[in-house]
Amino acid sequence: FHRGARTMLNPVFSRTSRQGGSSLIEVLVAIIVLSVGMLSMLWAQTKSMGFERTAEFRNIAAQIASDYADRIRANLNVDKGVARGDRANAYLYTAGYDPTVNIPPYSGPDCLKGTVICSHYDIARFDQQEVRRQARNSLPGGDLFVIKNASGDAIDIWVLWKQPNVPGLDDDSLSSDRFCPRNVQGNNHRPQCLQLGVKL
Repeated sequence: FHRGARTMLNPVFSRTSRQGGSSLIEVLVAIIVLSVGMLSMLWAQTKSMGFERTAEFRNIAAQIASDYADRIRANLNVDKGVARGDRANAYLYTAGYDPTVNIPPYSGPDCLKGTVICSHYDIARFDQQEVRRQARNSLPGGDLFVIKNASGDAIDIWVLWKQPNVPGLDDDSLSSDRFCPRNVQGNNHRPQCLQLGVKL
């Protein structure tokens, strides 16, 4: 009776209590909406960074593959006494992919010096080792996988790298490992792949 009498005698008190409760609910709803919006923006930014990083890796891989292709084309015209197919074979590299193994520097004759005469094979070994080390230094776990195509009239250059395990790059839609040749995977490592063909 006392509480009811207080409400009847003081209607302002009752209205103020209801308004205070409504304001608290509105604040909680606003916080929830704001939190969802912030999380959505963070997710979108992470995805955007993943796409940008993947595009950067593929652009670097394309430059490396183009460099190796130019070296192959240049060497095909060096030694006319050797068939083009044999000169191209020196550029093949079919070892299993393992980003944990260091790529050693080239140890043959220095073909960049004018005082050294290098065969097509020496030049190919030099080019291959230089480009493999370039791939390793430019991409995470970068390397090459180079084979002849099924018809034997072209060389397929595959630039390989390892997708970093960081937020934004852990989305399967960004992975290009499904495009890799089946025999490129070694020691259970699954690389990312970009392919470029060179007509012989």
